[in-house]
Amino acid sequence: MNAIDFAIVAAYLAAMIGVGALASRRIHGFRDYFVAGGQMTASLLVCTLVSTYYGLDVLFGGSEVSFLEGVVAFFGYTRPYYVTILIAAFVIARKLKHYDFLSLPDVAAHFYGNGTRAVVAIASAFYALPLLSIMGIGILLDLVVGIPFVWGVLLGATVSVVYTIMGGLLADALTDTLQFVLMCVTLGIAAVLTLRTTGGVDGLQAALPASFFDPTGTYPAWVLLVFAGSALSALIEPAFYQRIFAAVDYRAVVVALVIGIVLWAAYDWVTTILGMAAAARGIDAEPRYALLALVLEVLPAGLRGLFVAGVLAAAMSTIDSYLLIAGGNLAYDLYRPLFRPEMDEQRVLRLARWMILVSAAASVALALFFRS
Repeated sequence: MNAIDFAIVAAYLAAMIGVGALASRRIHGFRDYFVAGGQMTASLLVCTLVSTYYGLDVLFGGSEVSFLEGVVAFFGYTRPYYVTILIAAFVIARKLKHYDFLSLPDVAAHFYGNGTRAVVAIASAFYALPLLSIMGIGILLDLVVGIPFVWGVLLGATVSVVYTIMGGLLADALTDTLQFVLMCVTLGIAAVLTLRTTGGVDGLQAALPASFFDPTGTYPAWVLLVFAGSALSALIEPAFYQRIFAAVDYRAVVVALVIGIVLWAAYDWVTTILGMAAAARGIDAEPRYALLALVLEVLPAGLRGLFVAGVLAAAMSTIDSYLLIAGGNLAYDLYRPLFRPEMDEQRVLRLARWMILVSAAASVALALFFRS
């Protein structure tokens, strides 16, 4: 990377903090902070849903499977999620929009009481710690820029925390919009340039084994069943519930999820092709980093910086969303009902911001402890 690439990445990070400062002017209470006052439109929901669910675990995980096995990464590994999301959109979301909930533990409290609420709040907060994405930023900055892993983890977490604490879900949604565009544009450009250098689909077919083009790959049926079963996690995904409660109406939720499925499918397919292209070119790297090594090899100066900014966007769009959820779970869903039921919105808001810091510190500690 050269000076132009570094300038692009620096401008992206500065823009994230600027958006957070701008959004903070519209925060007047916890509801504004946690679910954007329930006024999110379909267009904002599309951007925040797509970018939140697609972090570095998807970018590197999907391409790792395609690097090793081929198109099964799309047909067996990611496609089952689309079915689950459709069920959630047309069954779960329709029912929940009739209630005035703010979070997944709110749902548990309504149907099963405050004891269950506390258990769900703790589980949701732990689930939401964005360990993988924070680790991914550390690895990315170490490999690409030469920033040591520890400092990369701290930098990525700090920038994400700053704009999330300031602007809450609105800042999250606005920054996700920019991050969503960066993710799609940079990955699309990388796919076009890579396929041009590998001879397109014909080149891939000539260079790779026939099993790479089998929708089931070489996996046994029980592995494919595990892949499909893991998609059920979308039904208890706290970010999904938060977006339902933040939507202006049920129609906005359905429109956002249907459009989101189309965009997720396109993103998954491009990631799959890039992983296969890396295998066809004989990229000498760990399978999970093959896509990154390939793209940085084929992109010219300037576009490399844009791509790195896009990869950072994929990670940070996940980090900010989940830190917000973890902080809200600890403050609004756990501490308030158990210890201070009389807390007003302003006090809950202040506590939630402190809990975001606590969640970020826990995520950084875990990211530095687990190196794989």
